[in-house]
Amino acid sequence: MQKTLYITAVTIGVIFSLIGIGLKNSRLEQDREHLGRANQTNLGSYFRNMYHLIKYVDTRKFLNRAEKIRYINVLRAQLSNAELWLLYFNVVSRFGRKWLENDYVLRYRLIKNMPYGFCKPFDHTTRFPMEYEEDDLDRA
Repeated sequence: MQKTLYITAVTIGVIFSLIGIGLKNSRLEQDREHLGRANQTNLGSYFRNMYHLIKYVDTRKFLNRAEKIRYINVLRAQLSNAELWLLYFNVVSRFGRKWLENDYVLRYRLIKNMPYGFCKPFDHTTRFPMEYEEDDLDRA
């Protein structure tokens, strides 16, 4: 519980820091160098741990594809919208090279639960085309 509260507090701080560096009104490519710098100490270990947990599950030969997806879904279910937002920007920043090389975001649909328009002015659905949770809600 304490770790979750700490992560949430860090998440809120990072969101305000990122907004402060001009992400709202600029292009992602121009801000790539600055993404995450303000809170690398706080978030670096968080994203490295998440990456290595996913990598561990992904590389287990004794797990079939369905089991790997099920385990990663448990991890994904723990992420708040704010943490999904941070994950998206971490992956598309210079820190996300391994995430992209291994295709973890698409393979395990890590940002499936991110609401449409949550990353405005950036469109996460264009960068990571997949079936999102809101697609399921629209069909119901």
